[in-house]
Amino acid sequence: MSTEDPQRIALRSRQRKTLLLLATALIVGGLLILFVLKKMPLPMRIMAGLGDLVGGGVLLVVARQKVGKSNPPPAP
Repeated sequence: MSTEDPQRIALRSRQRKTLLLLATALIVGGLLILFVLKKMPLPMRIMAGLGDLVGGGVLLVVARQKVGKSNPPPAP
């Protein structure tokens, strides 16, 4: 059983939800830039789209490592 107080658990849950929402938005936006947007020149479209995909992936990793549910509490 976790020894964390309910406020801290609620904060971590809210942070995780926010990070997952932002990561999803970045990934969807990156895919839209890559495949839907046709008015941008191709090299700029590729850089912007892949940048968004990498940013979304980084946020997913942060959400899993820092505020993930499977993260054990730190040792005292």
